[in-house]
Parts: sequence; structure tokens; C-alpha cells
Amino acid sequence: MIKLNKPLRAQCAEFIKQEEGLRLQPYICPGGVKTVGYGHALKPTDSVKEITEEAALFILKDDIGVALDAIDAYVYVELNQHQIIALCSFIFNVGVDAFRKSTLLKKLNAGAGAGEVAEEFHRWNKAGAVVITGLTNRRKKEADLFLTPVPSETLATSALSVSTIGMETKKKHWFLELLMRFLGLRKKA
Repeated sequence: MIKLNKPLRAQCAEFIKQEEGLRLQPYICPGGVKTVGYGHALKPTDSVKEITEEAALFILKDDIGVALDAIDAYVYVELNQHQIIALCSFIFNVGVDAFRKSTLLKKLNAGAGAGEVAEEFHRWNKAGAVVITGLTNRRKKEADLFLTPVPSETLATSALSVSTIGMETKKKHWFLELLMRFLGLRKKA
């Protein structure tokens, strides 16, 4: 699991809160999904009539955890703080499954440049086939943040606060898998 320092986790929450706004009573979002709080998608079986702001924050923290777990599970390249926040917002909004299947993730893991990856955010601005201005604006903010360098004086600390045991393990597994393939090919030769 991604170990983020609280300020970075709080930055994810603040970014999402600005984009989602707070609604204490359920509503239907432009994508046609019943939603409450800071953009939390409800299940069809949920019968929520109203929540408190405290409950909305608790749900948001949980939803951020889901997004960060998805980054940990599916992203195999190093990310800076801004990239994590941008991806967290994106995953929070489109969902883990959509992210997992996205060209954005494929390009990111293939080592595409940040600009090429950032362009992929812009493709996710529709509900159905309809372009939604709010999503277009949100994707621009996410892409801009993804491209924003982390100030050099925080690079050393951000590497420590963003790195995880999970990511380190994945790197080792990736290398081990590559080594095993190499050794397997050598045995056949």
C-alpha cells in the first residue's frame, strides 16, 4: 500500500473536494450515477437520505485509499507527489476498473513521457457520448498538475514520502520476472 505522509494525502483530498464540492443529500451526477458527499458513488442498493459533513470526509478518505491502492497495484513507474495527486483524482472520478483498462495507464507503465501521458487525461471528459464542461475543466487541471514538477528542495523528501514497500516489491518482482525469462531463454538455447 502506498505510504503517503498526511500532508500529501490531505492534498489529494483538497484537490478532489475542490472538483467535487460537497452535497449532503444524494444526487444524480452528470454520468447518471447516484452520488453523495464529495462525489462518492452510491450502490443502487444504498438508501442514504442525508449524511453529515464528518461522514462525507470519512467516506472521502476511504475513497482516496481505494484510489491510492489502485496506483500501488497498477502503476509500475515512479511518480512524484503531483502525479500521485492527479492520478488519485482521476481514479476517484473514473473508477479503478476504468483506470486499470485505460490507455493512460498503459502509456504511463510503458514509460511514455509525462506530456504524452497527460494528454490521455483529456480523453476522459464525457458522460456517455456527451462532452461535459466540468469534466473537461477537471481533466485540464489534472493534466496540468501531472506535468507540474515538484520543487527541487522537496525532491529528496518526496522520494521518501512517496516510495512504498509495495512499489519496491513490484520493482523487485519485475526484475525477478525478467531475470527468470532470461534464464528460461538461456536454458532453451
